[in-house]
Amino acid sequence: MTPTLTHYIHPVLGCLQLRFNDDVLIKVDLPYPHLYQEANASLPLIWQTQFDAYFTGRLQSFEGDILIQGSEHDRKVWQAMLNTPYGQTRTYGDVAKEIGSAAQAVGQACKRNPVPLIIPCHRIVGQHHIGGYSGGTGDDTLSIKHWLLEHERTHAS
Repeated sequence: MTPTLTHYIHPVLGCLQLRFNDDVLIKVDLPYPHLYQEANASLPLIWQTQFDAYFTGRLQSFEGDILIQGSEHDRKVWQAMLNTPYGQTRTYGDVAKEIGSAAQAVGQACKRNPVPLIIPCHRIVGQHHIGGYSGGTGDDTLSIKHWLLEHERTHAS
């Protein structure tokens, strides 16, 4: 088995941790606002280029090899996230209706998303509130979700 390689990049949100097996992305953790790790020169170029483009508003969806492991339900939710257009949001309830599930189960699948940003769980919100966001750590997670949504609204064509 190929060893897991950990890379760090530093977009505007803080330190992103990316984990790979060879050039296959398996996990994104973001951000670590108080962590500083040297950026790895060996980050696969396809991913470095795409993250740079996303954070400067020049990329709306990611492409590349990703290893996604999850239940059939999780995969349905994640596909619905991928189908949510850049700069737009859908509610947990909307996704639940689409796939024949419950809103709370959709929220749990969002929480288990191994590659936030790539599978844009930040685009799924509550009916009357922004909902949660598991893409970050600590108390800043909702501010990260707000930032991502505003960033995409600003750059949507």
